Amino acid sequence: MMAKLKILAFIVILSSCNTNNSNQKTDNRCNTPHIKPVYYTEGSNCGIIGYNHTLMLDAYNDSCFNDYNFILIADTYLDTVKSHLPIREITFVKPFDFKPEYDSGDKIPIDEHSIIDIWYTDQSMKTKIPEISSISVWTNEVRKDFDMDNMTVFSRQQVMDTLKKEKIKTANK
Repeated sequence: MMAKLKILAFIVILSSCNTNNSNQKTDNRCNTPHIKPVYYTEGSNCGIIGYNHTLMLDAYNDSCFNDYNFILIADTYLDTVKSHLPIREITFVKPFDFKPEYDSGDKIPIDEHSIIDIWYTDQSMKTKIPEISSISVWTNEVRKDFDMDNMTVFSRQQVMDTLKKEKIKTANK
């Protein structure tokens, strides 16, 4: 089952790249982003410790958001990370001049550049692909939270499709 999920994730990401390749002749803004871990914080909930990972994209264009499935990118990251475990949250941020001295008391620069936060349930943080408890999508530095308990979806792809629709609705207001 796990191998099939990884293959499916690879195919989805690859198909996004192939779709983008036809447009890349005239516009290189929608290339698949590379991620760089830049910031970690430790958090605790009722004695359950987990880490928040902030991942900076090397390039980001808001109009290309629908081309990238951040949940699948986060799942791929979960397979590769070796430190600051277990992961409680992954935050994707746009490129900016990150200063290593940022701490939990000064998250303003990170919040200003945040794209999406993916939170995992405490009970599943140590599993290979943990259950998502909530997702926050940032639009114009305003965060909108989606609680997975209230969504009737059955797969990570359905969750992402729902979030894309909400992001488009929010952006058009």
